[in-house]
Amino acid sequence: MPQVRKSMCVFMAVVMTLVALAGCAPTQPTAPTPAPTTPAPKPTAVPPTVPPTEPPAQPIIIGAWDESPNLNPYYQTGPEPSTWMVVEGLLSIAPDGYYFPQLVEEVPTQENGGLSADRTVITYKLRDGLKWSDGEPVTSADIRFTWEAIVNPANTVVKTLGHENIVSVETPDEQTAVVTLKEPFVPYLTLFPALLPEHVLGDLDSMDNADYNRQPTGTGPYKVTRWVAGSHVEYERNPYYREAGKPLTDKVILKWVGSREAGLAQLQIGEIHFLVDLTEAEIATLETAPDIQTIALESLSSERLFLNLSDDGDETTPHPILSDPNVRQALDYAIDREALIQGLLDGRATPASCDLPAGPFGDPTIPPTPYDPGKARDLLDLSGWELGSDGIRSKAGQRLTLRIATTAGNKIRELTEQLMQEQFADVGIELIIDNRQSTGFWGSWSEGGIRFQGDFDILLYTTGPSVTGAFIDPQAHMFAYYHSSSIPIDATDHKGGNYMRYANAVVDEALEEAASVASLDARRAAYSRAMQEIHKDKPVLFLYNRPQIHAVRNELTGWTENQWLSQIPNWDIANWVIQ
Repeated sequence: MPQVRKSMCVFMAVVMTLVALAGCAPTQPTAPTPAPTTPAPKPTAVPPTVPPTEPPAQPIIIGAWDESPNLNPYYQTGPEPSTWMVVEGLLSIAPDGYYFPQLVEEVPTQENGGLSADRTVITYKLRDGLKWSDGEPVTSADIRFTWEAIVNPANTVVKTLGHENIVSVETPDEQTAVVTLKEPFVPYLTLFPALLPEHVLGDLDSMDNADYNRQPTGTGPYKVTRWVAGSHVEYERNPYYREAGKPLTDKVILKWVGSREAGLAQLQIGEIHFLVDLTEAEIATLETAPDIQTIALESLSSERLFLNLSDDGDETTPHPILSDPNVRQALDYAIDREALIQGLLDGRATPASCDLPAGPFGDPTIPPTPYDPGKARDLLDLSGWELGSDGIRSKAGQRLTLRIATTAGNKIRELTEQLMQEQFADVGIELIIDNRQSTGFWGSWSEGGIRFQGDFDILLYTTGPSVTGAFIDPQAHMFAYYHSSSIPIDATDHKGGNYMRYANAVVDEALEEAASVASLDARRAAYSRAMQEIHKDKPVLFLYNRPQIHAVRNELTGWTENQWLSQIPNWDIANWVIQ
């Protein structure tokens, strides 16, 4: 029997560790111990691994079922294990939930002088001797350039939160960057999640189509040497990596396996060593494999439906069907979540209700929507959608037909679509399956991605505040998906992840407050107000909560579970080695 390992979220422990950032807030007379917002930064070292005399010749092969269209992290809308072997940020998060310095000497706090008393000036000190994978030195100018690239309207990046609040980045010397903010930004430790090289990208008018996006120059343990579209990406050790003797393996191959089923078959016969992003249903398949471990990392991710409230991406024109709140509520009532969980996931999931059902910022009072097809029919009747002779409703010549899209080749999601097809048809809604290849689905605005272009009715995929540290601070996730300024349109330079084209002033105000107040209770209340509005408006329909599940062959050693980076399981790949 394999070893099934679970890393559970010890939320109360996390809340306790938040205390060390209390210095981020000015002292309040009525609250002598201000509630903090982020786990306390403390020195955290990756567990040491003794390097072999000679790096092993056998490459590590990682299987991913979905090909990434872009390795530039600021263009990516989801976790990409293909990227973070090459690209690094100023800080990262260790398995204990603490931020640790990655490219800088220490985590900036008020205690060490890295954060000013009024919380508007952050000082970063780069480590000595850092080099890019092409041998050029890393300097504070790269920090300034990264900010300039993020806020440059010519770059259709999708991750801008907090960086637009920066007034200036001064570089008094090559090791020091002084970042001045317009106003305090509570989740300031989430800034600069990836550093960009000025000497590679600085002369370009736009980095939308830069060669860097397919072959980035980074500071991580590996560099990209070859990309075979539709097949794999090859990585070789970065000779300028800052840790002597690492990485422990010369070469890594990230292989696109096409489907989880194909990936499982290759894992079982040893063609790949690590398989990322499985579903609950695959756990049963691995229970008879003695040479494979299954890693289940608790997260705040959930499978969900995204509803387009606009007509073909034009936020000024309401969607002819989904702009009707009764239709959105009817869709929610028509979904039998327990049937999905029992029939497709072997009963290994729970119905989802909102983005933050638990944790330091969670609101557990928001319930999952019950299955009630009778109420769904009543709501559609109320909105004037009349049942036709073929069982599908229509109104004023408009047939009640909706298209749903996910990534082609994902068996569980394809079966989910088919079940919902039947459930929606039961209340008079026709659901047409219109799945896309990875690039067309996940692509950015410049790549023609349907999410950014608004070329969809309903999208199906998993997301949540569990990516690159958002588990600790959910602001980046919540703001990107629900604030009206995150709608990817001309006015926002096609940046942001509010693909639903959802706008609610109460939500906007609550999310802005959550980024500015230091009190944990106040932030929790702000997120709750936002989620209550989202629950009422239903731009997103939550299906079921998901852990992050990966599988690894026993001969691959050196990896460490990290629930805070649960969707980037190769975060510590410098330590991986095949015994």
